[in-house]
Amino acid sequence: MTSRTTTHGLTGTDASPHAAPHPARLLSREHLPVVVGVVSLVTLAAFENRAVMTILPTVVRDLDGWGLFGASTGASLVTFTVAMAWSGGWTDRRGPRPALLTGLVAFAVAQVVSGLAPTMGVFVAGRAASGAAEALVDTALMVLVAQALPDALRAKVFASFAAAWVLPSLLAPSIAGGIDALAGWRAVFVAP
Repeated sequence: MTSRTTTHGLTGTDASPHAAPHPARLLSREHLPVVVGVVSLVTLAAFENRAVMTILPTVVRDLDGWGLFGASTGASLVTFTVAMAWSGGWTDRRGPRPALLTGLVAFAVAQVVSGLAPTMGVFVAGRAASGAAEALVDTALMVLVAQALPDALRAKVFASFAAAWVLPSLLAPSIAGGIDALAGWRAVFVAP
């Protein structure tokens, strides 16, 4: 192999300005904080979803809210859909940060409202707030991924979002059921 001088004054075959750049890696030091952050938030939302579905019959029985059982499951879906449509425009205008921060605060408030609900109506309101909060977070995460990661990594991150639902789907029902048995259903929402 012969050595040659490049336009940068370096010698060797690897220093060529036409050498293929290293492909972007999902777990590289440069991208790891973003990847860990967004996948962690998706995992948190997935855990919350699966945990709530597990303890919902206990909540309904405790609050004597059988008439609102359907509303308690559908409220978050409806508000998620509406907030998702609205938050897209907001995120386009202001960037992902305001939507993400608002969504995280709303999510925390929704968990407290649901966990401390004295009636089934208040619980349904907490679930509705949770759906809207998750839409804000999801929209912000999509934009954040598009802004922070190269095109080559976006599909991998979105695939990791799907994978982030696996462990919560397997573990959340058991964990939520255990918390309910030991400390009551309210602790699933408000336990630190």
